[in-house]
Amino acid sequence: MSDRKEHHFCFAYKGQRMRITPFETLHFTNVQGTSTLDGYQYVRISLHRRNGRRASTIPNVLHEYNKLSGIDPITPVKIASQLITCFSTTHMPNDNPILLRIEADQKSSARFWCWNAAVEAPPPLQDKAPRRKGAFAGLEGLVRELNLDPAALCMQSAYDTVASAYFQVRV
Repeated sequence: MSDRKEHHFCFAYKGQRMRITPFETLHFTNVQGTSTLDGYQYVRISLHRRNGRRASTIPNVLHEYNKLSGIDPITPVKIASQLITCFSTTHMPNDNPILLRIEADQKSSARFWCWNAAVEAPPPLQDKAPRRKGAFAGLEGLVRELNLDPAALCMQSAYDTVASAYFQVRV
């Protein structure tokens, strides 16, 4: 297994469908799964980008899940020569039977299920320069859109020029 941080992995187990209660605590962003008629569950998990794990510690995610879920512990079974398969979304293995089954059932089966984490809103930008009221705030916004720093420019001169030319204000 690789020593880089992994964010996507899949596995199979026999038992009941996973409980979604601990997903956010475990920093899952997306979980997809399906089941077979003989009781096997095929699951694909994506971790939050800041919470990647080394491939050797990915099994600990399932141990943590088992502690938090309380009942029905998950014990992965070997499918395609591995218990747990890590993968990159840019180089998804085309021969992985777990991913192939999930993808096929996603399109056509009622056994497919999916969970997505609530999307966090980005924090509001904190301006270092004081806000101008009214029409002058638009000038500062324009400067920011041009990827310039209003604090590094002589904004007062620009405000005075715009005010005298367009708003008939004597400065």
